[in-house]
Amino acid sequence: MGSIEFEVADHIALITMNRPRQRNAIDLPMRLDLIKCFNRIRHDPDIRVAVLTGTGSSFSAGHDLKETKTAEEAANDPNTPGLMACFRSVGKPVIAAINGTCVAQGAGLALLSDIRIGTAETTFGWPQVKFGMPSNSGPTLLARMMPWNVAMEYLMTGDFIDAEHALKFNLINRIVPQENLMKEAMDLAGRIAALPPGGIQAIKQCAVATINLDVSLAFDLAVQLFASALHHPDVEAGLTAFAERTTK
Repeated sequence: MGSIEFEVADHIALITMNRPRQRNAIDLPMRLDLIKCFNRIRHDPDIRVAVLTGTGSSFSAGHDLKETKTAEEAANDPNTPGLMACFRSVGKPVIAAINGTCVAQGAGLALLSDIRIGTAETTFGWPQVKFGMPSNSGPTLLARMMPWNVAMEYLMTGDFIDAEHALKFNLINRIVPQENLMKEAMDLAGRIAALPPGGIQAIKQCAVATINLDVSLAFDLAVQLFASALHHPDVEAGLTAFAERTTK
């Protein structure tokens, strides 16, 4: 894949956006490559966890506004909604190793990740409002993750969110030295990949399915999903092992 580096080792998929000269701006080929990667992660039973990052000083500068497309390409462009929907449906844990600037569509990918690790160079932003342009990922994601008034100030001014404020408002889990970022992300991915995948995937499925529901409705659905997950071989084996340990 020309714009994406994709490798799998020890049940971990590493996706690296690789257009450093364009600050990993997402054009149509990269969108299509990312969707291929997300579908591979979803369907490959050998992959248990994914790590998403970028090369150079940017995680991603967002949608590449300089790209040109033929009419046919434009008609077949999944664009932001299709890319985000595919990413949302991965069904397995995704860790974002946010190595630098994280803008618009790129920020949307980061915010849809399950765990986010940043550095002092990490920033989030939706600056297109300064040019009269709206945003998809900002209003739909940031406004759900930060207090409304704080999110609206950032979205309506186009100001960037630095690493300390991103940590304060839980946009990232922690800040690590830049040189330790990938080790931290891969070590965490390794810890998760070492666990039976059935329970991990059931947790994500339940969290995604119930996040916007009333608590009582969420518990009703969670019970159904839990009952379904009990038939997964990993879960059955885990319950047996737990029962044996507690009866000794």
